[in-house]
Amino acid sequence: MQLSCWLSHRPLLWIVSLLLLIGSCTRSPTLDQSQQANIGLIKQLQAALNQGQWQAVAGLYAGQVRYKGPSTRYQEVLLTPTQVVAAYRGGPLEITQLYPAYQHQVVVEGRLRERLPQSICLIYTIEQGRITRQYAY
Repeated sequence: MQLSCWLSHRPLLWIVSLLLLIGSCTRSPTLDQSQQANIGLIKQLQAALNQGQWQAVAGLYAGQVRYKGPSTRYQEVLLTPTQVVAAYRGGPLEITQLYPAYQHQVVVEGRLRERLPQSICLIYTIEQGRITRQYAY
C-alpha cells in the first residue's frame, strides 16, 4: 500500500523538483549588502573626485592604502590618503562599468578625462567601510 502511494505522487514530486530547478536557474544574481555598500562607496568616491572635494575623497580611504599602478611600476607601496588624493588631481574619472568582486573588492572600468583620455581599470579593496587597497591598470 505504501509503495503504491509513493508511486502515485512520484510524477508530482518530479514536476515540483523540475520547477524549483528551473526557477533557481532563471533568478538574476543579487548583490549582498556589503557588495552594495562597496559599490555605493565607489560611486561616492567618483562624485567627490569629479567635484574636486579632496577632503571627502581622503575620508573614504583607510589610514594607509596599499597602492599598485603605473606610477609605482606595479610595485605595491603604502600611501597615506593625502598621497592618494594628490595622484587623483590629474583629472576627473568617468566610470564606464562597476563590478562587485568577491566580498571586499570592486572593479572599475573607466576613463581618465585628461588632455589625452585613457582607459583605466581600478581594483579597490574595501574593509570596514574604507578603501584599503587600490590597484590601477
